[in-house]
Amino acid sequence: MNSPIPKKLSVRKKGNRTILSYDKYDPSSLVLLPVLLYVMGTILVGMFDFKSADELLTAFLVLAIPGYGSYMIADHSFNSTNVSMDRNRFVIYDSPIPTRCRQVVKRKGIKGVSTKTYTIVSSEFPPLDYYSVSLVLFHSPEVTIFQKINDKIHAKAIQKIIEEELNASKEFAQKYV
Repeated sequence: MNSPIPKKLSVRKKGNRTILSYDKYDPSSLVLLPVLLYVMGTILVGMFDFKSADELLTAFLVLAIPGYGSYMIADHSFNSTNVSMDRNRFVIYDSPIPTRCRQVVKRKGIKGVSTKTYTIVSSEFPPLDYYSVSLVLFHSPEVTIFQKINDKIHAKAIQKIIEEELNASKEFAQKYV
């Protein structure tokens, strides 16, 4: 039987904080890494033979394409999204490669948690459904925490964990404040 909590998700308690981490490890994208490194090495070695600044500038621009590809491979293969939750705030950040700015959301400004479905349609492949989990805020647009979750059950399990953390904090605040 499949567990509703994915293996990619870990929940840790650290002092008065709860850290929710979703690992985006995807080994299939690692296949292209040697090819991109070979292309980048070939371009770098070829840069020694250039005679003019135009050829050198062109080489740098061409080098940007496999460089961006290697960045995307690293993002899809090694990155994880972390949410640090304490009594006062949520901190959302990526590690080890930051792909977005660290976001800090005050807990008092959170109205709820939502799950959305995104369908990617292609003429060559069957449509794929991806899910995202977001924080719904009172006075600003929602903040997406996790993106590209493959299974709806996993997205709902993540949503439930965050909602339980929000409710536990509200109960604590009502009890002791």
